[in-house]
Amino acid sequence: MTTFVALGGATGAAAPASTSGFISLLRTSGIGVLLDCGWDESFELQALEALREAIQRREIDAVVLSHCTFEHVGALAVCFGTFGLRCPVYGTPPTLKMAELTLKEMRNARIRFGAGVFEAYSAEDIDAVTSSMVPLRYNQTAALGATQRDAAPDVTLSAMPAGRTAGGAAWRIRSGGEDVYYCVGLYQKKDRHVDGCRLDDADAQRGSNIFGTAPAALLVTDALIPGPKDSPQDPLPRPQFSSRGERDNALHEQVLGCLRRDGTVLIPVDGGGGRILEVLLMLEELYVRMQGGLDRYPIALLSTVEPHPSTLLEVARSHLEYMAASLAQGFEASRDNPYTLRRLKCCTSKEELLRKCGPGPKIVLCSPKSCEAGIAKELLVEYASVPRNLILFMEKPEPSERGENGGPTVAARLFDAVERAKDEAFQQTRRRDFYGCTIKIGVTKRVPLLGSELRTHQINEQQKKRKRAAEEAEKEEAEKEAVTKKNIAVAVEKEGKQQQQQQQQQQEQQQEQQQEQQDVKNVVKAEAATAGVGSGAAGAAGGAKQEPNKPVTPRQRRDVTPQWKRAGGRDPDDCLVEGFVVPVGAARPVFASGPRVLPSFGGGAVPPPLVDVYGETLTDAEIVALKKNGGEETAAAHAVAMAAAAAAAVAAAQQKEKAVAVDKGGGVVPAAPSAPEVPMKTVTAAMSLMVRCQVELCDFSSRCDVRSAAAVLASLAPRKCAVVGGSYLATAVALGEELQREVGSGEEDCSILVPTPLESIKVSAGGGSLLLSLDAEVLRSAHFSVLGECRVAFVEGTLGGKGEDGVWSLGPNTGPSVRRGGSVFVGTLALPDVKVALDRAGVKATFKDGRLVCGAGGRVVVRREGKGERFVVEGGLCREYFVVRDLLYGSFSII
Repeated sequence: MTTFVALGGATGAAAPASTSGFISLLRTSGIGVLLDCGWDESFELQALEALREAIQRREIDAVVLSHCTFEHVGALAVCFGTFGLRCPVYGTPPTLKMAELTLKEMRNARIRFGAGVFEAYSAEDIDAVTSSMVPLRYNQTAALGATQRDAAPDVTLSAMPAGRTAGGAAWRIRSGGEDVYYCVGLYQKKDRHVDGCRLDDADAQRGSNIFGTAPAALLVTDALIPGPKDSPQDPLPRPQFSSRGERDNALHEQVLGCLRRDGTVLIPVDGGGGRILEVLLMLEELYVRMQGGLDRYPIALLSTVEPHPSTLLEVARSHLEYMAASLAQGFEASRDNPYTLRRLKCCTSKEELLRKCGPGPKIVLCSPKSCEAGIAKELLVEYASVPRNLILFMEKPEPSERGENGGPTVAARLFDAVERAKDEAFQQTRRRDFYGCTIKIGVTKRVPLLGSELRTHQINEQQKKRKRAAEEAEKEEAEKEAVTKKNIAVAVEKEGKQQQQQQQQQQEQQQEQQQEQQDVKNVVKAEAATAGVGSGAAGAAGGAKQEPNKPVTPRQRRDVTPQWKRAGGRDPDDCLVEGFVVPVGAARPVFASGPRVLPSFGGGAVPPPLVDVYGETLTDAEIVALKKNGGEETAAAHAVAMAAAAAAAVAAAQQKEKAVAVDKGGGVVPAAPSAPEVPMKTVTAAMSLMVRCQVELCDFSSRCDVRSAAAVLASLAPRKCAVVGGSYLATAVALGEELQREVGSGEEDCSILVPTPLESIKVSAGGGSLLLSLDAEVLRSAHFSVLGECRVAFVEGTLGGKGEDGVWSLGPNTGPSVRRGGSVFVGTLALPDVKVALDRAGVKATFKDGRLVCGAGGRVVVRREGKGERFVVEGGLCREYFVVRDLLYGSFSII
């Protein structure tokens, strides 16, 4: 059983209650996969309450990202920071990198150009997201749920090219032999910077066929409704879709017209990634086409991307393999990266923009595209009141996109007001001219606290200080107690070791004494024996005088005192030359390892050397002259004075270093005296903005329209289709009817659903498939053939009952075989694919009357019979016939 729940981005009747970002949860085989994790710029945590509950119930095991825009990745930092989500985040390398840039850009825009604080998520939350990212290339598979080493995974994830953005992915989630496809933002047309999604291309890297061989259980997609807006039969507000050439020509005329009347073109975009890469290539193409006529008009990109706005271009330059094939081929031929935009100037503030581009006419791309905060809002307020300027939107701002105040964004309100003004002008003059309008926007600023607010703030700060002091005291007390315990343990251990050493020394001394006594006894015995022998010999010789026995003394210990020490010298360790012994009476070692001590002739320490006012050491002659003038006391006083002066000079230099600061340009400016910190608060005041500039729309969004969704439906034929998103929708019923009409009557089995928020869509196993537990004997008798990523075989047996896990069992067949007919050919093949394969094999093939004529003179003909289920090969027995037959047999799995 597969369950799909739309947590956000739903288009049903209750859609305004949810976030406008894409968030969906898919549960299959006991594993939860979060499909995108988007948010809107209202930053309301209440809209993510359903997501929070799912995370607390531990229902999410992985996250997949289809695109890098904020509506697809905005809530990731909140999930990993506030909600405590811990799971892998899968996406293509450029999508993951630009998702990180998008999160940072949204946060910095509100900190640097807004209230100065941003409480939705922190930089540490973004780092937690980044550490959980797992990059996947196109057609690379990630396994989820495999607990054993050799066990098959419960769920697998695969990313396929989706078009629209660099690294955009359509996800195939396979579980239990069936596929779930998440195709949000699918775009089949080709753009400048990325190829569209191709449904019939066999290239595994660019434009891969996103559909596999397994049956599709569920398709999740979004769709727009194209068509004429003023059609009397169609009450839906349908957007205008034009060809790429018409759209580019209209944009070129608008930009050139504004620049030639000395105006500035303001283009709100997403600075972290997305369609901005397409806009940059379009502007570069415009400048090249004008052959230097626009070189005096600079192009600037203003954003708060960390560490610099040019980081986005570096990401684009390093991921050309995920972009259009023409860009990669051009780079391989000329080694000139298409995103080395020499005309583009990246800036982070209005001051830097003025310094790099000057006050004249120019093209400015600023972020974010909603103009809710950041540099885009400031430039909008500055440029909107000048009639010669142009504000150009690359994507239609929708009223459903919510801003920080819960209502429509600034861009949506501006565009709506301009459209209403044009409609009123059209009713009066039959021309859609714009003469100006007024909108209200909120201006955020920081003001100091006063009165009761200041007193309340001070009381709260004092309470916080007391609390912190108490916590620090408790922590310090705990640390002291821990240190005391540790010292006691160390002391006890040390005392035990000392007692053990003392006992060992006593035992050694006792052993030595016993050994000495034994040695003395041995010596006495030896001397006694020697004396007896000598006296006997002397008596025999004639009575020689016998000396009395000498007293025997204990054997003296060997003196182990070093020779240098007995001689009164120094430790040879003070010398770095091995084998050299410091001579007796030397003043000091040659290379002393310890502190340097200079002996004096009169005894005592040597006084410090005398120095002059400049810090130079006085010579002997200067010292003698100084003593003649004032005596030894004067010299000593002079030395003390000089030392004090040197200390004062050092202190003054340190104070000077603290009192200056170095700016970015290299100049030195005095540091401002530290002033007491003034408590501030954020105040949002409403202001009326008079809009007198031109406001136009040139749609570069490249969103999935209903015809693209119909093509996907026709290729997949899923049992159910869930439609999410779709900002141009009027009603859910209208979208379902449009999709059903586009798909046609041949797909009446496909159930098209438009879920409301938190509505569950359950997809059970298909009617033609059944999950079985095969007996070991049945499995041994099966002969498997490879079919794409699967292995198929024909088995027959006796259906048993359900087990404890609810799965039917299939035992061996006890009766006669039920198989009839010959072999079964499994797989799909089209005549164009046969033609391509024959061309590669060196067989010329052409289409004629719906048939494929092969070989010289058309000796072999291939056609499809019936509803396209069988191939018929006609012709003589020649080389081309056998090549065609082998190719057809090799294209199917024969069971």
